[in-house]
Formats: sequence, C-alpha cells, structure tokens
Amino acid sequence: MRFAEEFVSRRAVVIVRLSLALVWIWTGVICLAVAPIAESEQLVARIGIQGAAARWIVWLTSAFEIVLGVAVASGRWPVVIAWTQIVLIVGFTAIITAFMPEWWLHPFGPISKNMVLVAAAWAASGGAGESSTQKPEIAERP
Repeated sequence: MRFAEEFVSRRAVVIVRLSLALVWIWTGVICLAVAPIAESEQLVARIGIQGAAARWIVWLTSAFEIVLGVAVASGRWPVVIAWTQIVLIVGFTAIITAFMPEWWLHPFGPISKNMVLVAAAWAASGGAGESSTQKPEIAERP
C-alpha cells in the first residue's frame, strides 16, 4: 500500500509541476507573440511606466516567464524555483492590487487564482511531499 501511495504522490507532484510550467510558458508566449503589445504596454502604463520602458518590461517579464516555465518543467532546484514562483506571483499580485484593484472583482478571477498557483508551487517543490506526510517513527523500548 505504501508503494501505491508514494507512486501516486510522485505522479501528482509531476503533474502539478508540469501544469505550472505550462502556465508560465503559455503566459510568456501569449504576451510576446499573440496579444497586441499595445495592450500590454497600457497595463504597464497603469503602474507609471510608459513608452520604451513599458515595452522592455513586457518583453523582459514575458521572457522571464518562459525561462521560469522551462526551469519548472526541468524539476531541478525545486525549492529555489518554487520560491522564485511564489515571490513573482506575490509581487505581481501586490502590484495589481495597488494599481488595478478592480481585477480582484473580474468575473473570471484572474487574481484570486494566484492563491492556487502559490499553493501549487509550494506543493511541487516537495513542500507537501514525504517529509511532511510521513509518520514519525517511534523508538522501541529496550
């Protein structure tokens, strides 16, 4: 039974990790190649960055998201990658909350879903892995 639980747990972590990777890569690609750059620049302008600087922010952020997605998919450095995701998500959420609070009331909930992404990043790092679910061993008395 323990083997089956570990097998399912490992599979779940891989599925969560690859799902997160897809979200990061997809978001970066959409921002760079599909969405009109002017729309992205308008969003960045709402935090006070305009013109060429806004364009650079869009490009750099999108490229970073693609690189982060590839890093997440690789499964290497899970704790560092998880904290990178968490800091980025919390940072984006704080900026949006400060400058575009109406996004919290959007019918599709694009900001409220960040809470799930933070939890998924933590879980994919092994935060919810064996060490936290393993029962402590009780020493036998001599």
